Amino acid sequence: MKRTLLVVVCLVMIASVAWAAAAKPPAAQPNWWPGEKPKTAPAKENVAVGTVAAVSATKIDVQTAQGVKSFAVFSKTRVVVQGKKATIADVKAGDPVRVAFRVVNNAAAAVQIVVPKPNIKGRITEITGSGFTLKTKNAEFAVNVGEATKIRSKGYIGSLADLQVGFGAAVIGTVSGNNIAADAVEFLPAVARGAVTAVDGNTITIKAIRQQTITVVANEKTAILVRPRVGPNTKGTIADVKVGVPVNIGYKPVQDGPSPLFWIDVLTGM
Repeated sequence: MKRTLLVVVCLVMIASVAWAAAAKPPAAQPNWWPGEKPKTAPAKENVAVGTVAAVSATKIDVQTAQGVKSFAVFSKTRVVVQGKKATIADVKAGDPVRVAFRVVNNAAAAVQIVVPKPNIKGRITEITGSGFTLKTKNAEFAVNVGEATKIRSKGYIGSLADLQVGFGAAVIGTVSGNNIAADAVEFLPAVARGAVTAVDGNTITIKAIRQQTITVVANEKTAILVRPRVGPNTKGTIADVKVGVPVNIGYKPVQDGPSPLFWIDVLTGM
């Protein structure tokens, strides 16, 4: 009798739990306004950078720092060569390349293939009316500088007038034979390291490591960077340049008067 009663009690309890679960109202759903409902996140794109090892209409092999990686190419794969829309037929072995891809069914599929404009490095040997001559290890190029060309050195934004024979330069642009239509020029001016011995307004005197005295003048475009030994770099002002502080400078040497100062690194906590 007791056993029968125990079974009945258990059955009643199980039925009660099942009824409570069935009677539980469904979870409330957000009442999204039109256009507010979040969209499903797209598949994550990965990027591979390197040099084209081999290419065909359906596949591209890229030599990366981690080895050769292969990517399938489809009709919807976007191809950009030196800033212009192109096709896979325009991509050649040996080209520098950046491939954005997605992994589909354990295979890498190229979403976008970009062959950037060449970055040609050398030394300025002549300043011309429309640009300058750049001499590399194996060639010489006539670089054309236009109104849209960006000329800079570290944080300094300059112009053709800032360049000088002997400066190093890296030019990104469109190459046609030995001519370059420059999009951007990153130049390396004369540089020195030393300690500040005098500050008079915007005029700074520095005793370089080789005991050379250099006087430079800053202007509103001079890039001043405060570089502490510990902590992040910060953008500075002429007030951060103090006597006794070690500095690195980039400048344009002139024979008479102080030299124009392009940038200065103020090394604090040294």
